[in-house]
Order: sequence, then C-alpha cells, then structure tokens
Amino acid sequence: MIKTSRENEAVAAVIPRGKRLQCTTTMQEFLGHAHDCDGEPLGDVVVKLLRTQDIAGAIEVLDVPEKIAKAAQGVQGRMEEGLIVFSHADFVGLVRPRAIGP
Repeated sequence: MIKTSRENEAVAAVIPRGKRLQCTTTMQEFLGHAHDCDGEPLGDVVVKLLRTQDIAGAIEVLDVPEKIAKAAQGVQGRMEEGLIVFSHADFVGLVRPRAIGP
C-alpha cells in the first residue's frame, strides 16, 4: 500500500509532540491444526521459538523488521506447509485514555 500525502498528513496530525513514528513489520502464520514438529503441535513450537527470540505473540506478531525476518526463517524451517504473511505497520506507542473524575 502506498500512502498519499494526505494520508501521511493525517498520520502526522495524531502523533503527539516529542514522539516519533516507529516502523515495524507484522508477521502472521497460518498453520494447519494437524501439523506437528517432532511430535509437538507446530503452534506450540512457533510460540516457543518466538519467546526465545524475545518476540511476544503467537500466530500474529509485531516487531522490528530485522527480528521478524530472523523469526520467519525459524518458523519457515519448521513448517511443511502453510502461509506466512508480512505487512508494514507504523506506530507511535500505546495510547491509554486518562481517567475522568475523582
């Protein structure tokens, strides 16, 4: 997807002063329920792999492109068949609404 200048302006308008936009990559793995790796469900193997690489998540994860690329190699090496989808994401950070009232 290519953002137009208006879309970039809209994104810039919601970024708080002093914050910067972070570029990340998301990775989704689509695994069959019957798939396993050395007798263990492939989904469990993927979660363990991601945790060893300090990536939170399971079937969908978000991190810097370099970490996602490394994780994808590990996941792909354990899959016999399936689908891995990558997409680009920009984020500023978690925004939590302030509590109103006493």
